[in-house]
Amino acid sequence: MVKKGGVLVVKSPKEFFTLVNDLTKDEAYLKKTGDINSTYVSENKGASIQIMAYIRTLI
Repeated sequence: MVKKGGVLVVKSPKEFFTLVNDLTKDEAYLKKTGDINSTYVSENKGASIQIMAYIRTLI
């Protein structure tokens, strides 16, 4: 998700402040980030159920 731009990494308080500022002032950036995450969730819907079903076959 980091490579796709859905998860935003900060390494310092200054970076955090800048990121929050960018997200609150740049609607296009906020929408793009939100769309990346929305697409990821939609594409992986049901994955947890499949993983748990597989784990149950192992125990």
